[in-house]
Amino acid sequence: MVFDKSIRGGDEANIVHTDGNNNTTIIHPKADKQEIEGIVKAILWDNLPVFLSVAKAQVEERMNLFVDKVFTKLSSLNITVEELQAKLSTPDVQYSLAESAKMFAKNPERVDQDTLIDLITQKIEKLDDDNQEEPAVIDMAISVVAKLSKNQIRWLAFLYYLHNNFILSIKNSDNTFNKIDIANNTYKEENNHFFISQFVRIKKEELYRYYLNYYFNADLEQNFYAKLEKSDASIFVSLGCISQIPIVTGELVSYVNSPVAKIKKRIGYEDGMENDVQLKKFMKYINKLFDNISYIDQYLFTSIGRYIAISFFKTINIDMKVNT
Repeated sequence: MVFDKSIRGGDEANIVHTDGNNNTTIIHPKADKQEIEGIVKAILWDNLPVFLSVAKAQVEERMNLFVDKVFTKLSSLNITVEELQAKLSTPDVQYSLAESAKMFAKNPERVDQDTLIDLITQKIEKLDDDNQEEPAVIDMAISVVAKLSKNQIRWLAFLYYLHNNFILSIKNSDNTFNKIDIANNTYKEENNHFFISQFVRIKKEELYRYYLNYYFNADLEQNFYAKLEKSDASIFVSLGCISQIPIVTGELVSYVNSPVAKIKKRIGYEDGMENDVQLKKFMKYINKLFDNISYIDQYLFTSIGRYIAISFFKTINIDMKVNT
C-alpha cells in the first residue's frame, strides 16, 4: 500500500510528519500553557534584580531632578527659612510633594513638571491664608496636572488664551494712557478711525494690529503655537477643568459676548482684515486644534482649569491673571 506524504497534528504536545512508509518523525514539540508560563516567569525572575537596580537608579535620578527644581522655585519666595520649613513640614504640603514627585519619576516625559511645581509653590504661599478655598482649588489643580500630558496642558492653555479678556493700553501724546477693549465697548467710527475719546482717535487697522500682535506673533508661535496638537476635550470636562455648553437640535447654544465674538471684533475678522497674513496664520492654528473657531464657544473654564492654564503660561514667561 502506498501512503501519501503528509503533515498532521498529533496529540496536544506534538506535530508529526509521515513519509508514506509508516515512519513517523516528531518535527516540533508544542509547548503547553504551563510550559510557556514557566519560561516567561523564569526569564522575569532571572532578570528581576537587574530590572530593580535600573529602575531604582532611574527613580532616584528623576526624584533628585524634581527636588532640585522645587528648591529653585521655592528659593524665589519672599518668606523666611523658618516660615518655609514650617510650611514644608505640614502633612498637606508633604503629601502634594510626594505625589507629584512620584508622578514625575514614573514618567518625566509626560508630566509637565514646571506647571506642577508652580502650582505647588502657589499652594505653599497661600497655605496660611484665612480663606482656604483658593488653596483647595490649587490642590485639585495639582492632582489634575499629574494626570495630564504636556500636550494636553498646552491645549488647555491655548483655549484659555482665546477665552481670556485682553485690554489694550494705548499711550497718548501727553504720556497718559487709554485703556481700550473694543470687544466690550462701542466706539464711534468715522473715516476708518475709531474715536476713543473726544480728543483721541486711532486707525481701525492699527487697533486691529495691536490685538493681532497679542494673539499671534513670532515668539508666541515658536515657543507655544508650534508645539500645539489637537486633544480630546472630554478629558478636560471629566477632570473638571472646563464645562461644556449643551448643544440643542444640533446647534450650539450661544451666549452674549462669547469668546468668538470678542476675538472677531478685536482682530477685525469681518471688518476688512479677512485676508491679512497674520490673521490667517492665527486662524490656521485655531482650525488645527478646534476645526472651527466657533467651537471654542462651547467651553467654559472652571477655577481648576484657570489655575492650570495660568501656571503653564508662567513657565513660558507669559503673564496671565486669575480673575479675567
